[in-house]
Amino acid sequence: MERRKAIQTLGLGLGTLVALPAWAKSWNRESFEGVRFENEEILSALVECIIPESDTPGAKGTGAHLYLERMVNDCYGSDVKKMFLAGLEKLEKRSIQKHNKAFSELDLEKRTAVFAAMQNSSEMADKRFFSFVKNLSVRAYTHSEYYLTNFRNYVMAPGYYHGCVPV
Repeated sequence: MERRKAIQTLGLGLGTLVALPAWAKSWNRESFEGVRFENEEILSALVECIIPESDTPGAKGTGAHLYLERMVNDCYGSDVKKMFLAGLEKLEKRSIQKHNKAFSELDLEKRTAVFAAMQNSSEMADKRFFSFVKNLSVRAYTHSEYYLTNFRNYVMAPGYYHGCVPV
């Protein structure tokens, strides 16, 4: 009796091991509705305004826009998310009003001018959006692997073991 139960459990476990990777392989961003972020293009253009690419990778190159997306979706409350989305929408409207193009279609100089106008705006919501995006972008960049390994001498596991030293 125990042997039959053990074989049943083993069969179920093996079936799960075979089926699970095939099921998980089809996971992607589109399969999770709650995680979807529609403004990735504008967000990547926005972080590029703050830390543009030069001979070193910029904020977009280090994936700062993905960090912002993740932070807004997972770590902040609904009021911050609303403020953030309203700021992105306002940024897009200003871009269309001033240049007749979407924000992500503008060149870097024009994008920076549109974004800097939010900092100099008289509305507190615009200034709050500007400082929120700037702070998160700088944090994302300074916590990226590129920055830490090339500028901060970051070592994954500090401290070395010297097992054979003269005493």
